[in-house]
Amino acid sequence: MNFDKVNQLLDKYKDNNGGYESFEKVSKKDRKAFADAVNALGEPLSKMAVITE
Repeated sequence: MNFDKVNQLLDKYKDNNGGYESFEKVSKKDRKAFADAVNALGEPLSKMAVITE
């Protein structure tokens, strides 16, 4: 998983002014999907510390 998945989720909530809808309007299903996508980004980043040490 990468930033593309996060961006796809964010695109669903863009408003007409170039911003985003309130988080209150995000469905529970999409909140879970956001959390999973962001957590998935953390895994490769945590491995980078080992590589750079």
